[in-house]
Amino acid sequence: MIKNRLKAERKEKKLSQEQIAELLFMDQSQYNRREKGLIKISTEEWKKMAKILNVKVEDIFESDDTLFSINTNDKEKGKSKNGIKIKIIIPPSEINELYKKLEELLIILKNKI
Repeated sequence: MIKNRLKAERKEKKLSQEQIAELLFMDQSQYNRREKGLIKISTEEWKKMAKILNVKVEDIFESDDTLFSINTNDKEKGKSKNGIKIKIIIPPSEINELYKKLEELLIILKNKI
């Protein structure tokens, strides 16, 4: 997943990938792969990039995964019932693939109506 917020902030500050990479002690190609989302950016790297760009991490951070959280903990009249919390992490590439399949199924269903 391309890190659009990071890229936009870098460009707004008129910094090249090479300049950022140098400050992070890495090659431009290594930084480029991170900005394109081909390599996961570590928490420490996010902090360093935020400092270089003079912004908060939250301003540039974009997750590599999509997280769905389901909480079955019901509260009834102030009493908490036992529940299960489920977290499902789905990579964006798989979500795109599922979305395409869903669109295909919708077309098939519309043609049957």
